[in-house]
Amino acid sequence: MPILTIPKSLEEKLGPEATVGLIEVLNEVEKIAKEDVILLAEQKYERRLSEETSKLDKRITDEVAKLDKRITDEVAKLDKRITDEVAKLDKRLTDEVAKIDKRITDEVIKLDKRISEEVAKLDKRITDEVAKLDRRIVEEVSKVKVDIIKWMVVLFITQIGVLTAIMSFVLK
Repeated sequence: MPILTIPKSLEEKLGPEATVGLIEVLNEVEKIAKEDVILLAEQKYERRLSEETSKLDKRITDEVAKLDKRITDEVAKLDKRITDEVAKLDKRLTDEVAKIDKRITDEVIKLDKRISEEVAKLDKRITDEVAKLDRRIVEEVSKVKVDIIKWMVVLFITQIGVLTAIMSFVLK
């Protein structure tokens, strides 16, 4: 804030030129003092800002380190938990597969037994049917033999009769 006036008594003793010169000197001194105060305030502010920035930077670094450690710990916990869960699921899956395998084996044994029984029944039935057919064939062949023998006898008698007739005709 520049000095614009000087008390009248001082102005009368100094004179108009010296008063103006004094005002200029005082204004210049005030200006320099202001610049010095501003420079000093800037330096103080910069130093304080640097200190606070350093503190803040250190605090941020500390917090980041804490968070990094916490994240690492949590990841380790989650990794362990996942490993445990995978082990449980793997055991459960193995148990279930064993149960299913046993069940399949039991069912295969039952089906194999049932198939064997059915094959035995079919084999007996086929044997019975073959025996029945064999008996029928023997009966039919026997009937055919009897018929053939009848026809042979009939033909033999007929041949004897024809030969006798031919012989009696030739002899006459």
